[in-house]
Amino acid sequence: LQFLYFIDPTQRAMATIQVAKCVKNVLSIMGKSPLTPAAVEEQIGKGKALAGFRKAVEVTFKDEDQFTDVANKLRDSLSNSTLIEVPVLTDPGEVNLTRAECRDLLVCGFWNAIPKLSTETHEIGDMSLINYGVFHDRHPVAVARISCFLEYFKHVTSDDWATNHEQSTLTFKRDSLKADEEPSWKDSQKKISKVKLHISSEDKIEGFLKASSHVDFANKRLQIHKNIASATQEEVLFSIKQELMLCLPLFSTLDDNDVVTVTNALQYSSYSGYLETFQCVPLERLQPSHEPLPTILAIDAIVSFTYDYQFREDRVIRELNKCFAGFRLGGGTVGTGNWGCGAFGGDHLLKFLQQLMVASECDVETVYYSTFLNDRLKRVLLSVYKVIVETDATVADLYRCILSYNKKSAFDSHVTKELSTPPFPSC
Repeated sequence: LQFLYFIDPTQRAMATIQVAKCVKNVLSIMGKSPLTPAAVEEQIGKGKALAGFRKAVEVTFKDEDQFTDVANKLRDSLSNSTLIEVPVLTDPGEVNLTRAECRDLLVCGFWNAIPKLSTETHEIGDMSLINYGVFHDRHPVAVARISCFLEYFKHVTSDDWATNHEQSTLTFKRDSLKADEEPSWKDSQKKISKVKLHISSEDKIEGFLKASSHVDFANKRLQIHKNIASATQEEVLFSIKQELMLCLPLFSTLDDNDVVTVTNALQYSSYSGYLETFQCVPLERLQPSHEPLPTILAIDAIVSFTYDYQFREDRVIRELNKCFAGFRLGGGTVGTGNWGCGAFGGDHLLKFLQQLMVASECDVETVYYSTFLNDRLKRVLLSVYKVIVETDATVADLYRCILSYNKKSAFDSHVTKELSTPPFPSC
């Protein structure tokens, strides 16, 4: 299937997805007969039993006839596709796609028709689920992620979606922060206190409905460029907002100053749990088409292999610039949380301070911050934020406090002491 990508021989990093050929290939696979669960399992499994797929069908549809009806409608829609090709964004640029075009691409991906591509300088993801065993895997998280895909297909074959959503447009954009656009963090006198802060341990990031943008705690290969039985924050986000899955074939690996934004991505399912307990929850009603949707800001953090690594000045600057590259595109309000923590190994307070510094530098009006069921962390962050406000600390003050940390005390104690000790600032 490698012909489905076109690679310019004079510029290896440039490629296009040959959508028309993908569609032709999928329609050939689908054939003319009713697309029953058994028929689809045979088509995408190439004769192999797909236990995870079968379980997901069982929990998502009331019976096999309902699945067949949805699959047949997807085939009918695909036969009317007019997309010829879509560029892969290895450099700054954007792609605009209607929801109908996104649906057609996602059907191609579900039927395993968009291959992975590696160039000499970039790695580009794929839309294949089956290559990584998710369809075979009976693990509850694998089943839940497939179920989210199936919930999406149920919605995009409904009359309501065709009437109110089908022709609205999504923009997938790659942006890069230029060297002359990087702030001087050590000199910035912008006040942290000018940023309004709302911290919640109960709300999920996608629950911050007043935020104009939501942060995707991205991997530099968006969603690690493949689908597996895993449910990190980014993987959950891509599962409930299936149109984000198109980031896999559309974007190559992000460089240090690169960010990806997606505007107008719609949520098609809800969820409960996280990581090993993640479960798909059907969404009965889609958000009305006249209501604004948050821009998704995909920003990847460093992986802190040791605790000290993240406090190196070059790493601190890298994180600030990366976050700045994203926040400046997010509008006046940002929904975020423990970015760069968890699997990335970042210190929760450090990442909180870095995001506040960036928000101040970007003139963000309000930061909605989720500590995600961690009430103790919420109390720690609010305590430090109180000191920041009381001392009228600037971006430069926090920058110096971060770099002066000698690891001899807890980081929150260090920050509080340094900001509170006269003459201020003493960091």
